[in-house]
Amino acid sequence: MIPNLKTYLIIGAFVSSIAGSVYFTSQYKDGQYAIKEQKIREAYIVELQKRQDEYNKKVEELNKKALERQTELANLNSELERKYANANKRANQTLAKYNDLVANGWRLRDPGTKTQSSEQLSKATSGSDSTTTNSGNGTTCGRELSREASDFLLRFASDADKVVEQLKVAQEYALRLKQICEKQ
Repeated sequence: MIPNLKTYLIIGAFVSSIAGSVYFTSQYKDGQYAIKEQKIREAYIVELQKRQDEYNKKVEELNKKALERQTELANLNSELERKYANANKRANQTLAKYNDLVANGWRLRDPGTKTQSSEQLSKATSGSDSTTTNSGNGTTCGRELSREASDFLLRFASDADKVVEQLKVAQEYALRLKQICEKQ
């Protein structure tokens, strides 16, 4: 019996060593696989972090450019609004000056219509040897318009000047806006 026990012990030791080898080998392979998987995850996280940093940098650059353009547009708007306000102020001052003149008796004249007295006066002065010229108040050059017509025409001219200024400002805005938008 003793020989059998030895044999059983040897067989038992052999089986347990094989079982232990199999167990430890499988554990080792699982461990190696886990380590490999961990390295892949870490590399993936590093790559994602790198991409995130690049994305953040690009977004920051785009935001910076957008803020610069927004500032340029705000400055452009302010500049053109001031320019337009100054042009309107000048037009209003000019209109006020002419309104004062009209209130004091100055009138616009229609150069296309001649009065009969002016034709007779010009014939009379051209036929004589006199060196004097007609220095009247201008009624001989054309028919004087009414105060209302003078006011209307002056306001109309002032409005036209304002529209011209609006057009100039709009054109300048469009050109400069195009320049700002085309910047890379």
